[in-house]
Amino acid sequence: MSVIGIVDDRDDVRAIMLDNVRLALPDGWEAIDISPWNSLDNYPSWISQEEIVALIIDERLNEVANASGAVDYEGHDLVDYMRQHMPEFPIFVVTSYKEDALELGERFKDVEDIIERNQFYERSSDYIPRIIRAGQRYLQTFERELAELGDFAKKSAIGEDSSTEEHERAKAIQTKIETAFPIENIASRGELLSQMEQLIAELETLKTDIEQQAKR
Repeated sequence: MSVIGIVDDRDDVRAIMLDNVRLALPDGWEAIDISPWNSLDNYPSWISQEEIVALIIDERLNEVANASGAVDYEGHDLVDYMRQHMPEFPIFVVTSYKEDALELGERFKDVEDIIERNQFYERSSDYIPRIIRAGQRYLQTFERELAELGDFAKKSAIGEDSSTEEHERAKAIQTKIETAFPIENIASRGELLSQMEQLIAELETLKTDIEQQAKR
């Protein structure tokens, strides 16, 4: 199941947005919503646990207080944080204020889109497929990098030398996996890492068997 996450500080607006998104989703997709987390550091783990592949966020996240009070950041702060920790993750900003759309359009060139809320409601059937495609591209990138890491593990297990560039690339992918969500059919990040460790262990066993056969 691939999931679209919605972040907005207003319960009524969030509920309307959730209904609009769900009505336009195909089978195999779901949408969930939350009020803003008190800490930006909560977002990567939430994305991972819920298998979220794209975010729809409001710009003015600090207008309404939740049980712990209003948050001390806005949507563009969340975008900044995500670009530091999950730079390729798809983010769509939906705002009720036209001036926000214009200002954010100048400041953020790397969000997928900045959409006025009324326009989003009127054209959900156009925007939701775009959000889905962005999520699918992110999943495909993740799967390719996972396969690349698997190839590196195989080379290491059978004793093939790897270049400095390959080592650096593998390290970068491992770092990315530590904060990324699992690909489809993998229940959690922990399971993903466990499977990678199991693969490496199996390849090391294979290497030992080959070496023993060669000595006979």
